[in-house]
Amino acid sequence: MPGLSSDRVRGFYQHVRRVVIDALGIVRSWKANGKFFLERPSFPSISYTENGLPRYWEWTSLSRKTPIDYTYPFRAFSGEREAWPASWTDLWSFVESDPRLREFFNVDLFRSSSSSGESYGELMLRMRMQDLLDHYVHSTGLLNFRKAQFLPLFLKWARSIYPEVLPVEFVVPVIFADFEIDDYSLPAGMAIRRMSRSTQLARSPGESTGVAVNREVLGAATHALVLTSWELPNKSLWDRDKIPTDVGAMEAVIPHVDRFFAAVRAVTGFDTGYGQILTRGMDWADRWSAHLEDLFVLQVREYPERIATGWRRAARPKVSEAQMGFVSEILSGLEEGGTQRLAIAARRLNSAYLRREEADSVIDICIGLETLLVGDDRGEITHKLAMRLAAVWQITPALEYSPHEVFVAAKKLYAYRSAVVHGSRKADRRRVIRPRPDVEVPAVQLGLDLLRHCLLVAARQPEVLDEGVLDQRVLRFPQN
Repeated sequence: MPGLSSDRVRGFYQHVRRVVIDALGIVRSWKANGKFFLERPSFPSISYTENGLPRYWEWTSLSRKTPIDYTYPFRAFSGEREAWPASWTDLWSFVESDPRLREFFNVDLFRSSSSSGESYGELMLRMRMQDLLDHYVHSTGLLNFRKAQFLPLFLKWARSIYPEVLPVEFVVPVIFADFEIDDYSLPAGMAIRRMSRSTQLARSPGESTGVAVNREVLGAATHALVLTSWELPNKSLWDRDKIPTDVGAMEAVIPHVDRFFAAVRAVTGFDTGYGQILTRGMDWADRWSAHLEDLFVLQVREYPERIATGWRRAARPKVSEAQMGFVSEILSGLEEGGTQRLAIAARRLNSAYLRREEADSVIDICIGLETLLVGDDRGEITHKLAMRLAAVWQITPALEYSPHEVFVAAKKLYAYRSAVVHGSRKADRRRVIRPRPDVEVPAVQLGLDLLRHCLLVAARQPEVLDEGVLDQRVLRFPQN
């Protein structure tokens, strides 16, 4: 990562420095003359709900003072708009003459045919310079140039330009789930960490790209899954910025995130999920909003819609340190490859939690159970699955159900699934299952519990998925 050791980086610094010094002089003059500075139309703020979860608000300049935009003199729509200082022309000429800067700022991309028109590269460089100027003032409180305060900001910017790859971490806020500890290491370079206030503000839904999501639900997160030791290719600004704002470009990241949530759901049964993938540069940055840290924010909709109802008053569920041990164990099994059956079952568990329609959830649950316990077997699927589920409960009991009660419950679950698939009028009557005479459980909830436990057992003891193991248990044949 560059310091000022390279002649070209030092040359870039000197040109940027002169532009910032000159631009600060214009800002001071504008202020001394009592001219109007535009406040940001809106800016994020956070309050907290009854259960302690964050809730986003947007300050507006009409209702509350928002941070001043110190680039406004150069963007004003009135006749008072200031021209960029002459040092800007020298900076752009330097960029055009430097091979790396020319490539990074896409000097030859979308070049205007008009001699007076601004090219794409000029526009991108000017926008970054504006962000740098504004961030310098807000983060230091200075309107004069001070090298000691400016140089660290410049170096972070330079580190976003010169390397061919950039180190990043992905931060995925965990919606509506608290954690007993604030920093927990997980397999495959992942961790759970409490988000700082700075991160909370910078991830504001008002500054994001992607699908539309419920902003209140997005705010309801105190901790995040952090994926460390990743890199972004950095051929050019145009190419690099498309990656963290495009869900299609995140195809290598999302499977790790989904495996984590499958593990959490298998262990806790919580209604949780995620609505953002944040990309944070490691010791580099090139986009700021006032004093906030630089984050790329991509919105996705991977949480149960039912969370949006009543979450502000509901007690937020907490994942204990002991449960995190089990989450880590299951995640390790999923990350290390396991079996294709285990991976499919984990995906179906996630899908079952995310479905809007109960019928769709039941189908996902049954496919997940069949994948784990039936595999390629054909014929008498319901009976085989019920027997093998009972065998799983013999190996590792759970939920205070006996193996026989699980056997009966599985049969009833499949009767409900059959009624749903075939559009039977009996479906409504089978939406509630009695695993024993004194207990009534919604079929979907019981199915989720069965799949969760099977996934947990299979991830921790993958040998149970070997052919014949569960059948031997059922028939009480001795193991070889």
